[in-house]
Amino acid sequence: MKKFWGICLTSLFIDSVLTGAVACGDDTMENAHKISATGNENICEHCGQALYEGEIEYTLSENGKYYIADIDSAEGDVIVPGYYKGLGDKDYLPVLEATANSKYSLGNVEFSAVIEKIDIAHEHGNSCSQIFVSTENPYYKTIDGVLFSKDETKLVCYPAKKEATSYTVPDSVKVIGERAFSMCTRLDELILPQNGSLKEIQEWAFYACEITSLVIPASVEKIGNDIFTNWGLGDFTPTVYIPFEKDQLPEGWEADWLNIICNIEFVYGYTGN
Repeated sequence: MKKFWGICLTSLFIDSVLTGAVACGDDTMENAHKISATGNENICEHCGQALYEGEIEYTLSENGKYYIADIDSAEGDVIVPGYYKGLGDKDYLPVLEATANSKYSLGNVEFSAVIEKIDIAHEHGNSCSQIFVSTENPYYKTIDGVLFSKDETKLVCYPAKKEATSYTVPDSVKVIGERAFSMCTRLDELILPQNGSLKEIQEWAFYACEITSLVIPASVEKIGNDIFTNWGLGDFTPTVYIPFEKDQLPEGWEADWLNIICNIEFVYGYTGN
């Protein structure tokens, strides 16, 4: 009987390693996904799971206390580890930032509980399928694969490769982040909150989209530069409905909010009729 149970436990352990099922929690360094420069840089040294294909470049922060992960050379589904140990490091340091400095194309992307800054919205597209963040993360959360601030007041990044053709921004959102919908060419319809919550749309938010129409709520007080750049340059002309007359735009709308590199029909003074 002892031999039988020993065989079973050994089998369960091997299966858990091969499937990544050995618990890699995010609350402590001991249990989190971690990578070492002296080992296989794709394999978690805690659970043995391959976290990504291709490469992630890890850069030590200026204060030497954490790492920044540049993910744009990774491939496929990506799990950004919570901790990294570089050459010469005595111990693992947290990976507190993730960036994408050039055009990239990934599957699903997952971030740990310790990540503090996610800057992967790029002018050439937020090219991933879905984004996931540990529920223990105090700064971010995801809803249906879309990245938000923890309190759901800022939509940070909508994945350009997400399959949906229509998306409704939650009523809790006050800010649409910089490049949040960049190159989201699969979206035909985008519905912004009309409940008065949305206050700001940051620059390049809708870069090179192919949304057929968009209603800007009257609650929007600030709009950044170039939000519609390269929009409507295909074989259709989208329509954007503005709730203000052209000469009565809010002071918080930047002078270059409307970039001439677009082909859009603007309807000013829109009242919903």
